Amino acid sequence: GGGFRDSYNDRGGDNRGGDNRGGGGGGYNDRGGDRGGGGGYEQARVDRPAVPFPTAPPFTAFVGNFPYECNQDDVVGVFSGNGCAVQDVRVVLNRDTNRPRGYFIEFADIPSLERALGLDQSDLGGR
Repeated sequence: GGGFRDSYNDRGGDNRGGDNRGGGGGGYNDRGGDRGGGGGYEQARVDRPAVPFPTAPPFTAFVGNFPYECNQDDVVGVFSGNGCAVQDVRVVLNRDTNRPRGYFIEFADIPSLERALGLDQSDLGGR
């Protein structure tokens, strides 16, 4: 489950929250898991306060749920192809499978971050 962008954090941390229904994803400042999905996986989650939109750099978002076949260049291409100025990308690997869990992407400016957040729930390679 989950959306194109699972969480946002201006300090590079993981701010997922929501309820214990599993799956979900979420929009910006949406901490609920009411979008379904997740394949029955349930985990208790801690409710966290909404994250304010940044007014100063870094403008970073965590994005996930990419096909495993995608590499870092593919991920950057999704955003740069949609008018987002990408400054830095950091991959987060699953420690058990060594596959990418997602990416922390730092954008050059607020308009780039806003455009990137608008891509939430986009389909890439069937995911």
